[in-house]
Amino acid sequence: EADMFQSRRMTLKLFLALFTMSMIGCGAEFLIGPAITGVITWVNGEAHKYYEESPEVVYRSVKHALTELNLPITKDKVKNNTFQLTAGEKDRFSIEVSSADKGLTRFDIRINIMGDKDYAELIYKKTDEHLDRINFDDQGNPTRRR
Repeated sequence: EADMFQSRRMTLKLFLALFTMSMIGCGAEFLIGPAITGVITWVNGEAHKYYEESPEVVYRSVKHALTELNLPITKDKVKNNTFQLTAGEKDRFSIEVSSADKGLTRFDIRINIMGDKDYAELIYKKTDEHLDRINFDDQGNPTRRR
């Protein structure tokens, strides 16, 4: 009986603590945040995600994702195996895909002032969907980077 009382008391304390935090603006996101965002990390308006694919593969997937989301690419530059893209109206997203370490690629998205964190996370999701796809031209040949 004493153990059941302690268990109920602990459950009540936990519930009250979570309820109090939600009322003052601090929810339990800190407990479940990493599970929700996966491996996307956000620092000062810039997101970072790492992939085990080559930079070229991630770059092509990003371009297909941007096209699918109807985000016009206004800048497309390659320098020292680093791919830089600017996309969206008023250069909303600055994107960089580069080699991070042996076998790892880093994909960064910076949102400008009018940017949208949820939209950036959608770009990551769409990019993930395109990683395993092979696109073909009209003759049935795999397409290369455009």
